[in-house]
Amino acid sequence: MKGKWAKGIAPRFFAWIIKDQLAVSERPGGYARNHRRVRRQEEILWLRGEGFTRVVSLLTSPHNLHAYDELNMAWAQVPFGPQDDPSVVLPDLYAQLRDWMASGERLLLHQEELSDRLMGVVAGYLRWSGLVPEGPQAITVVERIMHRQMGPDGRVLVALAPQLSGAGRCGGPATVKARMSEDEPPRREPAPHKREETDVDLVAYDAETTPGRVAPATDAGEAEPEPEPEPDPEPEPQPELEPQPEAEPEPEPEPEPEPEVFVRREIWGLEENGEFDPITLAYAKAVQVMQARPASDPTSWRYQAAVHGSYSAPPAGADWNQCQHQGWFFLPWHRMYLYFFEKIVRKAVIDAAGPADFAIPYWNYDRPFPGNTLPRGFRTATLPDGSPNPLALRPPRRAAAIANGGQLDPTITSPDAALAETRFTTPSTGFGGGKVGPQHFGDFADTGAIESTPHNDIHVALGGAGSGQC
Repeated sequence: MKGKWAKGIAPRFFAWIIKDQLAVSERPGGYARNHRRVRRQEEILWLRGEGFTRVVSLLTSPHNLHAYDELNMAWAQVPFGPQDDPSVVLPDLYAQLRDWMASGERLLLHQEELSDRLMGVVAGYLRWSGLVPEGPQAITVVERIMHRQMGPDGRVLVALAPQLSGAGRCGGPATVKARMSEDEPPRREPAPHKREETDVDLVAYDAETTPGRVAPATDAGEAEPEPEPEPDPEPEPQPELEPQPEAEPEPEPEPEPEPEVFVRREIWGLEENGEFDPITLAYAKAVQVMQARPASDPTSWRYQAAVHGSYSAPPAGADWNQCQHQGWFFLPWHRMYLYFFEKIVRKAVIDAAGPADFAIPYWNYDRPFPGNTLPRGFRTATLPDGSPNPLALRPPRRAAAIANGGQLDPTITSPDAALAETRFTTPSTGFGGGKVGPQHFGDFADTGAIESTPHNDIHVALGGAGSGQC
């Protein structure tokens, strides 16, 4: 073949899990209504050109199998749908993957799309095989490779992996049973066009010449008369025999997947049924983890606090005392800071098997009682497991009245005065602050309305050392 048909294109979301041995992607050709025959052919050609020896499909349907046949690509199907029991399917799948790779095969594993479940399958394999010893580490490895977070469906499979039957007791060539006639002589190598299956309906297919037909053995062990002639696979096909892309609509450029959206929830809404909603508890546990890290670690609690502001001299090269106040950088800087701080916290939450959709909750203190009191999760001294609650500060680090459930004055919680401003910045300081250069602190006259009230007033009311300077 010539041109793009000879070169092909990589399947969408293609990624190596084990370099040159095991890769994943969505279904070649696209998933569901996005599927295109021409694109499927190009992607299979690309796989062949890259040296892949087998495609392993986890679909419950036979989609694509005929296409692999047509292009002489070996395939295996391991149906693994939402209703299939992982403890039944995965041991044999993992053992078969291990043995294929040990024999030098290069594998592509796919489902309909690159889902949490597929991520969990490959992360589970890394843990089951011993390549990655711990669940959180296996999850992190796969998330970094695929540039997306793994949801609960995948995490369940990773947690299950150590409990599955171990290597040497399931799967592998020893459990592959060929459908052969009793009189057929033993094979020294895989016979062409033989479909094989394991004990869990793992259907393997080696397409060595023309796919689709098997000559049954006679009683004498001889093959039936030669089947009707097939096109010679060796010579390069003539252009007129090529699949004509004009017969199919050209695949349309597909948009990049939308980034995952994390929703911040109001903490009093979370605490309607108790002080430690899973989100609040996950936050407290993450803070414990961050507080245990050395101050030199940029993901530690102390380092992150010092990035905002510290009374201590920063170590050489440390990005401390960066928060922007008394100017129009106040809002954008704190928005940026919160974004990256939340990512650090979320990583700690997920590493501890907390909620995959974690986002830091917010406190809408401009509400009637009890909404205008410090949330209970920030007042209770201990967590449900009896450990100290890092969110609960006591006097003098917190104003005594607030720490004991006192209400905030409505004159300092309302943003109405700031929202009445019609300009963001100069000629007045406006809503956002004066038009000044980046500065940790500057002229008080450049303080924007939203920084003054409610921001500064709430800091002072909550108390703590230097509460009026944060």
